[in-house]
Amino acid sequence: RLPPRRRRDHRGGGRDFISISVLKAFVYYLFAKDIRGQGDRGLSGQIHYGAPAHLRQAQARCDAIQAEHRAAGAPRSIRRDPPPLPAALIPTDDQLKVRLAEELEYARRMLNAMGDELSADMGVVMRHSVALQSIDIVGQLLGHVADVTRSSDPIGAVERIGMCELKARLIRYTVDRNMPQP
Repeated sequence: RLPPRRRRDHRGGGRDFISISVLKAFVYYLFAKDIRGQGDRGLSGQIHYGAPAHLRQAQARCDAIQAEHRAAGAPRSIRRDPPPLPAALIPTDDQLKVRLAEELEYARRMLNAMGDELSADMGVVMRHSVALQSIDIVGQLLGHVADVTRSSDPIGAVERIGMCELKARLIRYTVDRNMPQP
């Protein structure tokens, strides 16, 4: 509990706080003083404008660098061109391969939708959790195969696959066929 002298309303009704009108008058006084050019008086009583004396040389150097930069012409944009895409992410020119990849993606989406429907039923999840997990893995396989099919650099696309088992099987295929390895 607060002592009796502190129990009064703390939201401005007490005499401990300065009123808003007095604060505004003080701010307007300082603003008008600044407009008239009277400046700020430091502890020594001197009027202070700009950087302190010991920093004026450094400020002059910064101003010279800025002037040189502005005189150099159009400022360089802070935007940078994105790095070039790896060849594995650039689609192939073969339209049949692109369409095959689209069909594989469509089959993956249908398989994922079926897995979502089945996993919404808790009874199915309890009885067939391993099979539902296999549906998800098959969906990932289809997505990776679609990426390899769509790519203009299939070997590079195989190298970007995150599933170790699929990547090993596809690299083994290239070794068996004496194709260049990634």
